[in-house]
Amino acid sequence: NERVLVIGAGVIGLTIIQALKIKGCKEIISVDVVQERLKIARYYGADTIINTKNKSDLNHFKKNYNSQIDLAFEAVGISETIDLGINCVSKKGRLILVGNITPYVKISLQTIVTRELKLIGSCAIAGEYPIVIKHLSQNKLKFDKIITAKVPLSEGANYFNILEKRNSQHLKVILNPWVYLHLCDINDYIMNRIY
Repeated sequence: NERVLVIGAGVIGLTIIQALKIKGCKEIISVDVVQERLKIARYYGADTIINTKNKSDLNHFKKNYNSQIDLAFEAVGISETIDLGINCVSKKGRLILVGNITPYVKISLQTIVTRELKLIGSCAIAGEYPIVIKHLSQNKLKFDKIITAKVPLSEGANYFNILEKRNSQHLKVILNPWVYLHLCDINDYIMNRIY
């Protein structure tokens, strides 16, 4: 029965939204700077989507949600988005830091201390594989809009360059080594790798 904010609608943020929906959260709010990703966030269960790249939408968001969020997930990892999370959670609220795009960030220690906020770090997965597999098998957790390309391994370097520029609509690209193997003689491939 919590109002939850998810900052960042990339692979991690979109997966968090689905997990929150499975858990039955009262209200899920997704913010990002890319409108297409926000549409996907809505598809996966966000009740409210806000493009914070638009200054009037950002100001409206801050006016209506500052200190009104029970729990926030920050899935970007830069000072501005962490600051947004800090300012949005209610007194004694919780901010879970998942994004880590930069190694260091600037935070408002005074706000954290005076409002008695809880900052919690979260990294990767800690034994949740069985429940994730269960939700995948029950079609509760989906990746149909997250996996945006499946390409041969030979195209990997090209897709890494595309993703690194951060101006692509791609979210998760699957590199398939077996596509290459089917194109060549498997015996030659194995022999070249072993010897």
